[in-house]
Amino acid sequence: MDCRAIAALTSAALTSLFLLAAPASAADAWANRKLLYLYPTADGYIFRFDGAQVNIGSPCESSRMIIHLTHPNYDSLVATLISAFAANWPVDVSYDDSTITACNTTATRFVAFR
Repeated sequence: MDCRAIAALTSAALTSLFLLAAPASAADAWANRKLLYLYPTADGYIFRFDGAQVNIGSPCESSRMIIHLTHPNYDSLVATLISAFAANWPVDVSYDDSTITACNTTATRFVAFR
């Protein structure tokens, strides 16, 4: 088997693995926004964005989201969120679309950048 065939098979296998490993219920809501506030609670870490509502399906009139204490990467996500807030960096967020009826929409992952 030549190198191109191996590369094609590897690429196809990795793409399939990525698609199967991706959470089925998460909807991408990449919304380059600044954080307005952070609010630790007994259930998790709540945060809110500036601008228009990120999750249009939410009954609340804000872009308020939560990272639940049960999230497997809770500590890492919260540390990154606090750092982004302190540095005034924008954040892109992805949320769980099964929580659109809640005021605190569940954030599943995000990217902080300069």
